[in-house]
Amino acid sequence: MSPASAAVATHRDTPVAAPRRSLLDRAALAAGCGLLFIIAFIPTAYTRTVGVLLAACVCLVVARWIRDRQIAIDGTVAALAVLYVVVGAAYVGLGIQRHNPGARAEAPVFVLWPIVYVVLITGIDAVAAFKWINLTLLAAAIAICLYDLDWIAVNVNWLPRAAFVDLQQDARFRPFDGYIQFNLNSLASLMFLTPYVLSRATDLRSIRSRAERIAVLIAVVLTLAITVLALRRALLVVVLVAAPITILAATAAMKRTDRLAYAKRALVTLAAVGVAGILVLSAATLTHQFNPGGYVNAVVTGVELGSSEAGPKARGDQLKSLTEGWRQSPLIGNGLGAVASVIRSPSQPWAYELSYNALLFKTGIIGFVLYAAGVAWLFWQGLRLVRDSPLSSSVRPVLVGSVGFLVANATNPYLQKFGYLWILFLPLAYVSFWRLASLHERTQWDRLVATVLSRLGVRQGLGESRPLGRGE
Repeated sequence: MSPASAAVATHRDTPVAAPRRSLLDRAALAAGCGLLFIIAFIPTAYTRTVGVLLAACVCLVVARWIRDRQIAIDGTVAALAVLYVVVGAAYVGLGIQRHNPGARAEAPVFVLWPIVYVVLITGIDAVAAFKWINLTLLAAAIAICLYDLDWIAVNVNWLPRAAFVDLQQDARFRPFDGYIQFNLNSLASLMFLTPYVLSRATDLRSIRSRAERIAVLIAVVLTLAITVLALRRALLVVVLVAAPITILAATAAMKRTDRLAYAKRALVTLAAVGVAGILVLSAATLTHQFNPGGYVNAVVTGVELGSSEAGPKARGDQLKSLTEGWRQSPLIGNGLGAVASVIRSPSQPWAYELSYNALLFKTGIIGFVLYAAGVAWLFWQGLRLVRDSPLSSSVRPVLVGSVGFLVANATNPYLQKFGYLWILFLPLAYVSFWRLASLHERTQWDRLVATVLSRLGVRQGLGESRPLGRGE
């Protein structure tokens, strides 16, 4: 057992009252959770309102720095943040030097927003914050599904048009013979939240609150129902393929004493969900409410790049164009904001649905490898938490959800928006917190950060809190 785990275990065995949080601490936590709920529930909408709340969160975090003269940031995480901001700035500079039309437009994603998210991460200096973050994610999943069901009910004339409040979500609906298809921007959040709640459902024993366990089960039912009804092909791939594989693969990172029991529970849960889904769809087919043949054909037609359907065909054209553009500058790429021969959007010609191909086209092999290595390091550290941390049951669903979202991001440029970047920085918050709490993880970067902060009259460390046990 690591020193940090031993310390946490010892502390857990001794009843200790949680320290009383100040008004500033509670305000910062409430503002942070509120921001997370809004950008998950209505991503990319009401940017001014989100901007005001974001500014408030940053100000509250900085106010806590000043009050405590302490910043909760792991040295390695801080060093990597600086590295990737510099890399992003370099590729913005390359784009400007090459007169790429979107170089300045992409600068916030690669330079500004990472800085902002790292600042927000430093506001998480107590394990209680992760509990509230997970409750917020659960609430967001349920809220998104209820909003989606409201949109469906209005369009099938079960509810009057006035029952639906348009929250700038690009709402669209299309009926077919025996199935429907609809769009709301918040469906993208379900690329993370559906695998997330499904993973939590496989480990209900780790949730002490009965109300929270019931909420998780409700969220699973709702998110799976929306997955089928929405007919979003990326969401179906994430839920039916990526999520089960990732949930089961995560068992390999667990301790041997926990691995077999969790694997059995996960298999039983996934099997039960699958059987229940088959029974519901079979009943809908028998009552002529569902057309499985038409539904499957719609899914298969959309997934194949060689299809004549507009979306997949456009992606096939993008793949060819981006590959040809990358070959012109394979090592350093064409710079951020570059435009290939095929233009997806006249208003944003530098934006492409094939996100990873576009990243290779713009940053070349060097930049692509750097960014891929950063993501690989993040998940490697996350798996270490799964194995050797009291936060294991809390971080595992977050990692599963993040993998699902990264799969979906391959064919949709979600990570080009501030409202979706939290899905990458949330696991980083776990990693930074645990590394900072682990005495054996002190590195030369921690010493460097501590030295720099000390010269500013600030310490590197965490706030006083009661450590989380596995059951919390």
